[in-house]
Amino acid sequence: MAETTADVLRTAAGPDLFRLNAFRVTGLPTVADHRAVRQRRQQVVAAMSMGADVDRIPSDVDADDVRAAFDRLLGDPRHRLVDEIFWLWDVPGADCGCPASLHSEHDKAAIAHGMALDQEFSKLDPPGADRADLDRLWSEAARLWDGVLRRNATWDHMRHRAGRLGDRRLDDTVVGELRDGLPAALLRPLVTLAVASDNPEPLARLLHGWTGRADLAGDMLAEAAGPLYETIDTGVRQTRELLEAGELDEAIENTRGLPVTLLRLRALLPPNRFRRTSNACELVAIAYNNCANRVFEECGPLDERSDELLNDAEALALNPQTRATIRENREAFRENATGLADLLDRITYLARSGQHAAAGNLAAHMRVQLAGLPGAVAEIDRVTSQLRASGTRVTAGANSGGSDVPWGGIITIGALLLGVCFGLADCDNDSNSAPPMPAVRVEAVWPAP
Repeated sequence: MAETTADVLRTAAGPDLFRLNAFRVTGLPTVADHRAVRQRRQQVVAAMSMGADVDRIPSDVDADDVRAAFDRLLGDPRHRLVDEIFWLWDVPGADCGCPASLHSEHDKAAIAHGMALDQEFSKLDPPGADRADLDRLWSEAARLWDGVLRRNATWDHMRHRAGRLGDRRLDDTVVGELRDGLPAALLRPLVTLAVASDNPEPLARLLHGWTGRADLAGDMLAEAAGPLYETIDTGVRQTRELLEAGELDEAIENTRGLPVTLLRLRALLPPNRFRRTSNACELVAIAYNNCANRVFEECGPLDERSDELLNDAEALALNPQTRATIRENREAFRENATGLADLLDRITYLARSGQHAAAGNLAAHMRVQLAGLPGAVAEIDRVTSQLRASGTRVTAGANSGGSDVPWGGIITIGALLLGVCFGLADCDNDSNSAPPMPAVRVEAVWPAP
């Protein structure tokens, strides 16, 4: 497929937009004709082949950069026009007849933009005052470019330059395509830097505030951040699959890796403005919630990971209803944990106070009462084993339902535990782990496979 003018702009509009501009690299003015370009190439190539220094060649480029720059100036004229847009117009020999102010405004915009890019590279994540100064430089570049783009004289200048190059490939459509594509080309280097940055928020803020181009900046950031969204979707699916396969620890580890990507997305594309980011936050929060539910179902209410996972889930969720339901889940888990802990403390107290039969009868009765509560029987057995190991007797009477059983406590604790422990949301929105009973739920909404 033939390269379009839009393709030329997209290729040029990287972080090296100004550093590797063909006119900067070769030391030629933007009005140089083909003869001047060929003569300069012959001079420069010969000197560089002998290891000699060449005037007006920047020290931060190499021979390959210089050769590529000459190829652009002598090849497809659209590449040359793009390089002209981003370099200086106010040079001797200009015969375009532009208003005196146009070249000055254009060059100020190009210089400010080039300086901002250069400083962004040289001061990685600049602190404090340096960041503020750089932000002002970016804002100035945006303001100046906005003025240049709005002037009809800008496009009259480009039509004149296309005519002076005298190439049939520069038809009437080229300048219109440059005009349509230039706003995105101006933003693209900053988009690239923002998405790659370890601290994307300042650069994203500059893009969203770019004079007259906030919507375009948002669209470009969303496109560039596509792989980050895919990382979230893939990670959430992996959590679902791991939970379905019974790999709980792996599911938790996988889920805990997602917020790093989510925080980058929130910095680049704030969830209050971008629905896809908001949806990503909800998906990750629900993944945390479902891991917490599975911890409860498999490991019981005393496993502290449920509480930790639900705390993280609430912090990540944005929807008030989701946050409220997660809080209800956490309260239900805590009530279960408190109830079971009280029961275990009661067994321990009875045994250590010499009421050995009562302790044994309570333990035996609660093994039956709480057989459906995940982990409860194992915890009761653990406590009674520890008591016996320490020399404390725990002996059930001939009839475990006898007078030594503290019935009031059993009924209270049993009702509390059994009333809330079943039916919590599973990872595929279809819980088959227990009969349906009253319980709080967060419905899991997973992305399609």
